[in-house]
Amino acid sequence: MFAGRTAWVFDLDGTLACAQHDFDGMKAALGLPLHLPLLEGIEALDAAGRRAAWDEVASWEWRLAADATPAPGVHALIDGLRDAGCAVGVLTRNTARTAWRTLDAIGLADRFEPAHVLGREDAAAKPAPDGILRILGSWGADVGRGVMVGDSVHDVGAGRAAAVLSVLVDPTPPPAVRDVADVVVPDLIDLTRRWRGTLT
Repeated sequence: MFAGRTAWVFDLDGTLACAQHDFDGMKAALGLPLHLPLLEGIEALDAAGRRAAWDEVASWEWRLAADATPAPGVHALIDGLRDAGCAVGVLTRNTARTAWRTLDAIGLADRFEPAHVLGREDAAAKPAPDGILRILGSWGADVGRGVMVGDSVHDVGAGRAAAVLSVLVDPTPPPAVRDVADVVVPDLIDLTRRWRGTLT
C-alpha cells in the first residue's frame, strides 16, 4: 500500500505533536457554535468579530506551541522516511509561524524546508486539497506518490480530495472518519512498521 509513496505530507498537532488543544473550550470562550470547527466558526463572524477572534486564537496557539511534545515514534518515522529518500512536509490549520515553533519544541525543525511547511495563511485550510497539491507540486511529485497523514476528518478529507493515500492516526477512530480513510493506524509507531514492511 505504501510502495512508491515517496511524498509525505503530515498534519502537525495531534499527529507529529501530541494533541493538547481544547478546541471546544476555545469555541466556548469565543462564543462560537460548538458544532462547527474552530476556523469555520470564526469565518462565520462579522469582520470585527473575525479580527478579534483570529487574534485570540493566534495567541492561544502560540502559547501552546512552546509546550508541544513529540508524538511517540515521530522521530523514527520522519528520519526513516528521509533516510529512504522520501520528501516530508507539513500542512496545518495553524499558522506557519506557530507551526515552526511547534516543530522546534518537538525537535523536528531541522527536518523540514520552509517551502514545505504550510499554514492556514498559505493555502485554503484542510479539508481543501490545495496545500497538499502545492507541496507535492514543489517536489515535482504526482498524486500517485503522495500520502497525507493526520488525526482528523479535515486531514482525511484533504487527502481524499487531493487523491493521495489518506492515513488516519487514531487509536479509537469514529466510524464516520475511519470509513473514508485509506489506512487507519493507532499511532506513528504502527505506521512506521507498516511503511517499513512495504520496503522489505
